[in-house]
Amino acid sequence: MLAQRPAAEKIQRAAMAAAVMLPGIPMVYYGQERLITKHGQRREAAYPDDPTQSDDIESDPYKRAFINWSTLPTEHFAFYQRLIALYHDSPVFGVKSKLTRVAHRSETPTDVLVFARNAGMNEPKRVIIINFAEESRHVDLRTVVDTTDQFTGNDISVDTTPSEDIVTVNVETVAVLKTPSLLGQNVPPQS
Repeated sequence: MLAQRPAAEKIQRAAMAAAVMLPGIPMVYYGQERLITKHGQRREAAYPDDPTQSDDIESDPYKRAFINWSTLPTEHFAFYQRLIALYHDSPVFGVKSKLTRVAHRSETPTDVLVFARNAGMNEPKRVIIINFAEESRHVDLRTVVDTTDQFTGNDISVDTTPSEDIVTVNVETVAVLKTPSLLGQNVPPQS
């Protein structure tokens, strides 16, 4: 169960990143952006005036809980804001954008989801890496992929054994990387 995992907030962010970055229209449920779901627990009191529950829980299971914005987990909320802004600002996440496989390598392939979104022939192309593990993960990609993360603005490249064929990136939760091509020969990254 998600509540038993030490990094439940991080895993929830990774799941939301997958919902936003994969094809389809993402949905944010009421309170998800502020962890009101308490990692899968129902937000209702066991009985009226239950002293073990915080003030944002109602005893009526059919009434929405009050969101106390003064106790908002700012890091989690900021992640949701940046993720949704990126979704709205980039045509690569539009409904007509295609999902494409990406050549990659990872020592922990079950922890990372790597794919590309292609908005069209002369449109942006992005490699997306989503890390569901509690710790950051390294992923090897073709050298044509730019290592500046469009989500954070940081260069996420890792110095490893030099290779003309690969570049290694370190991903915490999600990375969105520019690429001029998805298949074929290596060409210099476009700015």
